[in-house]
Amino acid sequence: LTSKPKCAIRGFAECMCYELLTSKPNLHIQVAYPADTKTPGYEEESKMMPPITKALSETAGLADPADTGRAMVHAAFQSHPKFAVYFNIDGWALSNLSAGFGPVSNLSDAMVQISLLPLFRWIALFVQNDFYNTIRRFAKKDKTQKGD
Repeated sequence: LTSKPKCAIRGFAECMCYELLTSKPNLHIQVAYPADTKTPGYEEESKMMPPITKALSETAGLADPADTGRAMVHAAFQSHPKFAVYFNIDGWALSNLSAGFGPVSNLSDAMVQISLLPLFRWIALFVQNDFYNTIRRFAKKDKTQKGD
């Protein structure tokens, strides 16, 4: 459910980078990939979260909001801010997997994206398979509980 809005936000951010390239060259756009963060809003959301959603997201753990905030502010005030700001290995992999036509902040990011994309795709297939298996397991359990 959340991947479509995230994709739209990333696409909007990419468009903004191109739109502002000549009119506001010193204005930088960033997309952040924070992990689930332990906030009052997240705690409230988790009360209503379906078990399947909890199972899919619990492997990453919860980030500390102060750490996440500090990292975001630090990234924004770099002399050459990166387009993608990530906080853990999942965010790093996701930002590189979804690089597409996105801006490249430096040569090392470009080299990682070019050289590791096939490996990232293989890893993504295994993660995706794990998600599918979890979803099927919950669907089967739900069907059994309903007596179908």
